[in-house]
Formats: sequence, structure tokens, C-alpha cells
Amino acid sequence: MKNKIRYTCQGYKYAPESFKCYMVVINADGYNHSYYELESFTHKENTRVGIVCISKGKRAAEAEIKKIIRGKKEYYNNITYGYKSLDGGTITYLQWEKIDNDASIKNKLAIYKMVKEYYKEKNYIITEYSCTSFELGEECEVINQHKKEEKLILDTKPIKITFIKPKKEKSKYLNRI
Repeated sequence: MKNKIRYTCQGYKYAPESFKCYMVVINADGYNHSYYELESFTHKENTRVGIVCISKGKRAAEAEIKKIIRGKKEYYNNITYGYKSLDGGTITYLQWEKIDNDASIKNKLAIYKMVKEYYKEKNYIITEYSCTSFELGEECEVINQHKKEEKLILDTKPIKITFIKPKKEKSKYLNRI
């Protein structure tokens, strides 16, 4: 049997701003409950769930939490593949090779292969340039620019990178509870 996941909120009845939302993991035997606070929820979202809980009950609050969670998933739209440097501090990816997360597996595989081939041709070594100093002439034009060249050695195992796309603003009349 599998563990069950439910959502709930707790707070003071007369202060909706005091509510916190939780994910409850119920073990397969049905006896042990583990509460985990949903830290990705903002104060405004917790208050919104608190108002729904006070006015409509726990079931409606659970539905509201699920609605907010589904809405947060709309932020993640584009993905690509990249590589971490061996020192672990830098992630490199091709900015022009992005694809929608809902695309078919064939398209995702094509992007994966393109990115892999590109880095394989470079032997997993990327050259970075950083400007250390420069001199300005008249009218603020750059005369002498000194660049520092650094080589990054990349890990040969690709990683999936997800981009956050801002959510489109809705009309102020649609945001009512």
C-alpha cells in the first residue's frame, strides 16, 4: 500500500493571517501522520486559504490549496540541458536551445542530443572571458580592454535545467475570492 497525501491548514479562527498550510503524509497503515509546512506559499496565499477555511470549511480550504499548487506549476514552462563545471559552482547551457516542457519526448530528445554533441565537440571545456580593466577615451569610448581568459572543465553528465516564466497578470476583477 502507498502513503496518502492530503493538504490542510491550521490557524486562529478570528485571524486568517495566522493560518499556515501543510502537506499531511498519512502512512499506509492509516495511523501515523507527518505534517510538512508548505514553505513555497506566500503570506498572501496562506491568508487566502485561511479565509476560505473560515468561511467554507476544511474541504474547501484543501481544494483551494490544490488550486494554488496547480497555479504555481504554470510558472515552469521551458527546459534545456546543460552541464555543471567540475568545481560545482557554474552551470553552462545553450541559451538558444530551449523547448517547452509539454513538448513531445522526440523533441526533448532532439534538444538533448544537440546540446550533448555541441559540448562533446568542445571536449567539455568552455572558455570564459572576463574583463579585468579598460581605459576610457574621449566620449567614453573604450580604448584598451584587458580580458582574462578562464577555462572551465565540465562534468560529462548532462543535467536538466528548468526556466521560470513569469505568470501573466490577470484582471483585477478575476482575483476575487
